[in-house]
Amino acid sequence: MKARAMFRSVLLLALLPAAGCRSSKEKEADTTASPLAAVADLEAGPPIVEGTVVLAASGEPVEGAHIVAPDGTETTSGPDGRFQLKGLAPGTAGKLVATAGGKRATVRLRPVSGGRLEVVLHLR
Repeated sequence: MKARAMFRSVLLLALLPAAGCRSSKEKEADTTASPLAAVADLEAGPPIVEGTVVLAASGEPVEGAHIVAPDGTETTSGPDGRFQLKGLAPGTAGKLVATAGGKRATVRLRPVSGGRLEVVLHLR
């Protein structure tokens, strides 16, 4: 009897960790379909990508760099190299590109959701 109870305990302990294991796609599907995830995004506000454009060689900020988001939203960096892209649609993903003085920088954006995303673009 003790051996049987011991076997059940060991079997249960062996199966418990596997019950919580899921692939990243399964976890992503759960998050995507969850109404709570949508509420959290709304609470964070609309997606905003902001950051700084700098020269890769020196790290100096670049004024007047032209920044283009994957959806075509555009802006220009200020005197301190800072920029802000507002009005992005949730789920926007792809290359964020900055150009100035014949130099170029790119950053690949994952799908953006609500809230702020900070990036640094290094012109080369």
